[in-house]
Amino acid sequence: MMVELDHALSRLVTGAKDLQRTGVAERLLLLADIHQKLFAHADEWVRVSCEAKGIALDSACSAEEVFVGPAAVARYLLLLSQSLQSIQQWGAPELPGPVVELAQGKKAVPVVPARGLFDSILFRGIWAEVRLGAENDGDDLFDERVRRGLDQNEPSHLSLVLGAGNISSICICDTLTKIFQEDAVVLLKMSPVNDYLTDIFSAVLSSLIRRGWVQIIKGDEVLAAAAVNHPLIHEVHITGSQQTHDRIVWGATPDEQQRRKLANDPRLKKRITSELGNVSPWIIVPGAYSERQLKYQAENICASIVNNAGFNCLTTRMLITSSKWAQRERFLDLIKAALRATVRRKAYYPGASERFERFSGMPAELDGKGTLPWMLLTDVNPKESPLLFAEESFVGLCAECTLPEENPDRFIEAAAEFANDRLYGTLCSAITIPTGFRKGHGAVVERVIEKMNYGSVCFNQWPGLAYGLMAPPWGAAPGGDLRDVRSGIGTVHNTAFLKGVEKTVMQGPLATFPKPVWFSSNRRARAISENLMALYEQPSVSGLPQLLMNAVQG
Repeated sequence: MMVELDHALSRLVTGAKDLQRTGVAERLLLLADIHQKLFAHADEWVRVSCEAKGIALDSACSAEEVFVGPAAVARYLLLLSQSLQSIQQWGAPELPGPVVELAQGKKAVPVVPARGLFDSILFRGIWAEVRLGAENDGDDLFDERVRRGLDQNEPSHLSLVLGAGNISSICICDTLTKIFQEDAVVLLKMSPVNDYLTDIFSAVLSSLIRRGWVQIIKGDEVLAAAAVNHPLIHEVHITGSQQTHDRIVWGATPDEQQRRKLANDPRLKKRITSELGNVSPWIIVPGAYSERQLKYQAENICASIVNNAGFNCLTTRMLITSSKWAQRERFLDLIKAALRATVRRKAYYPGASERFERFSGMPAELDGKGTLPWMLLTDVNPKESPLLFAEESFVGLCAECTLPEENPDRFIEAAAEFANDRLYGTLCSAITIPTGFRKGHGAVVERVIEKMNYGSVCFNQWPGLAYGLMAPPWGAAPGGDLRDVRSGIGTVHNTAFLKGVEKTVMQGPLATFPKPVWFSSNRRARAISENLMALYEQPSVSGLPQLLMNAVQG
C-alpha cells in the first residue's frame, strides 16, 4: 500500500505543474470528457451502490442512488462548466438574477433557479440565495481567482480528500471542487464503506488521472494516516464526524486531544477543511395549516429521516415545536404514519445497531434483512436525554422537543436561539412557516435568518435539496476553528465562485404538486430519475414532457 501511495504522490507532483499551466478552454474540455464518461458508467454506478445498500434495482428506492450519485455529479459538472464559460467570455460567472443589498452592507446573491437546467419547472417555487458578508465591497463578489481569469501565479498544491462512505457524489464533487475551483491536485482516499466504487470513479475521472490531477487509492486507517502525514500533502479535506476530525488534528486519544487543544498544539500542522456532523433541526412555527399542508410537511420530514437509511449529516435529527400549538399532535401522528408506511432499509453503515440502541435506549431489532425501524421520539428534553441534543445519531432516528411560546414571532426567535445554543453543529437547518408568514412578519424572519448559525437555512424544504442543487455553497456556518470545529471549516460546490459566504437561504412552498421525487411514497421515482439523467446528459426541452408525465403520476 505504501508503494502505491508513493507512486500516486509522485504522479500528483508532476500533475500539479500541468494543472498550473492549463487554461480555462482546456479545463472545459476536460469537464466535458468527465460528463461523457459519467453517463457511460452511470448504470453500473447505481447498480453496485444499490447492491451494497440492499436496495432492489427495480424499486422506487433505487432512485435515491441516482439522485445522490451520478445525477448530482452531472448537475455539478453542468453548473461548473457554465461558470467557466462565463469567466472565459465575460470575466465572471453569470448569476441567474440581480444581487440584493441587505442591511449592514451584506448582500443576497441568487443561485437557484439556475440557468439552462429547467429549475423553474423541475423545482417549481423553490429559490435559493447566498448571503455574503459585508467585506464584499461593491461588485467584488467573486473569488480572487476569478478576477485573475483563473490564471495561476503560484504552483498548484496537493490536497488529500478523505472520501465520505455514505453518499457517492460527495467524494467526486469534493475532488472536482478542489481541482477546478481551488487549483489543487487531489489524492482521493476512498472510504472502506464504499470503496466498491473505486474502479467506476477511476473510469469517470480517467482523463484527470492520466494528467496527474487526481489519483485514487483505497485501504485501511494505516494508509489514511500515512497519507495525512505525508510531507508532500499540503492540505486535507474530510467529510465525516468531529471525532474523526479531532483524531486526525489533535491526536489518537481524548487525553492527547485535550492536552494539545489546551496548548493550541495540533498534531496535524496542515490546512484542513471539513464537512462534519450536525443535529439538524427542523423548526415548526405554530399557526393554522391546512390538512394538505400538514400532510405534505409531515412527508417532507419523513423523507428527510429515511433518505439513505438515515446515514446523512443532513438527516433531520430534532423537531422543535410549540407545546401550545393546536395541531401538534395531529402533525406528529402524520409523521409517524408516514414512517410506518416507509419500507425499512438495510442498516449498511458500520455501527448502526450500536448507535440505535445508544440513542433510542431500546434494543436494535434487526430483522432478517438487516434493517432497523424508523423512530420518532417525542417530547424529549435536554436534561433527561442530553445525548440527542449533543451528538449526531447517524441512524434513522429523529427526536422532537417543545418550547412553551405560543406566539409565532416569539416562538421562531426562541427556536432559533435554542437551535444555536442547545443543538450540536452548524451545518443545516429547516423551518416550516405558515402561509404568508414571511410576507407579514418580514422583519422577524430576517432577524431569524441573520441569527441562525447554520450554513444553510431552508424554509419549508429539506436542506438535502440545497446539497443536491449544487449551485449553493455547502458547508458549516463560518466561525468554526480547529479547537471547536463544530460542523466543519470551508465549503464545497459554490459553482458561482462566491467569496465571503455566510449562509445559503432556500425557500419553497408549504405544499406542491406534483409530489417531490425524494418523497419515499413517490411511485414513479425510478422512472423520473432516468428522465432526469437523460435531461442532464443533454439539456433540452424535448426531455421535459416524459419527465413531467411521470412526475404527475408519482
